[in-house]
Amino acid sequence: MTCCARAALALIFVAGSAFAQQPRIDSISPSQGPVAGGTIVTVAGANFAGASVALDRAAVAPLSQSDSEIRLQMAAHDNGYVVIAVRNAAGVAYREFLYVPPRLDALPRGGITTVAGVGLYDHAFGRGTEAMIFASNGIVFDGAGNAYVVDNNANRVYLVHPDGTIERLSGSGDAETFGDDGEGRPALDVAISFARNVALDGAGNVYLPDANYRIRQVTPDGIVQNVAGTGTKGFAAEGARARGTAIGYPSWIAGDRDDLFFIEDMARIRRIHFADGTISTFVADGNFTLSSVDDGGLTLDAAGNVCVLDAGNGRIRKIDRKSGAIATLVTVRDGPAIRSSSPPSPSMATATSITAPAARF
Repeated sequence: MTCCARAALALIFVAGSAFAQQPRIDSISPSQGPVAGGTIVTVAGANFAGASVALDRAAVAPLSQSDSEIRLQMAAHDNGYVVIAVRNAAGVAYREFLYVPPRLDALPRGGITTVAGVGLYDHAFGRGTEAMIFASNGIVFDGAGNAYVVDNNANRVYLVHPDGTIERLSGSGDAETFGDDGEGRPALDVAISFARNVALDGAGNVYLPDANYRIRQVTPDGIVQNVAGTGTKGFAAEGARARGTAIGYPSWIAGDRDDLFFIEDMARIRRIHFADGTISTFVADGNFTLSSVDDGGLTLDAAGNVCVLDAGNGRIRKIDRKSGAIATLVTVRDGPAIRSSSPPSPSMATATSITAPAARF
């Protein structure tokens, strides 16, 4: 084979990989079957050629597979929903199949069946409008338009794609994480306790504050790493390595490619510097105090300055990333029948600005 021929084949291969399209599932038929298994299911759609197929994350071998159709034989399973996933390098498509228990009149004497209910299931694979989630806190968007949605009641984080499809990103649903650091395991199998929001670093990593004294990182391939905390309450010394060091209670979090900021113990803001993995105090105790964990919030503005919601004191404050100066951006005043907010004048902001004594950059 000539050099030109090899180059042409390489170009075809690269072009085919680069322009592969995400699988699309239009329908599955039938969409339910008996718990005994044996149902032949036809999945219709597009871009199935070369894609892998899984049921509840376990790989399966289809009976047949073309670019527009996959045929599966369903195995025996307890009653309830399973998720059919078709995945290639460009993305993944989901649909659900419902296992139906036998009728009472079809059971032998002494048999047991389910007469109502499918267990705890959130429909969080497929169409986002059909999912059952309680998103009362943080939602963050990345540059591609994906939304990261926290459901701290279910102890899960969801990813909503620009096309409106949803999938679970992390969290097993269990809130008890003290004895399980989850290190190196799939994020969907690791318990994450009451995360209030998420942070992104622009490199595909997602960061979660775990109420059991850890900050979790979910890597682009879905694996958990702990960037700070041990599961035991503590206070990391200034300049200490954050990884493997005990921290206080992390409630709200924000970050970018350089640093990760989090509110600790409702009284201070700490920073983890990604370049060397060290932790330091960005805003020290006494500059703000949250009246409750739910009275907070943390984000970065376009210039990288840190903004904190101090709802208990009726203020939104900004901390300059470089100088550590704190300014009150908005003061909220509550009345018996009206709630209004207005930004302070520049002179007011200057008058109320203070410098965080322990600010570092």
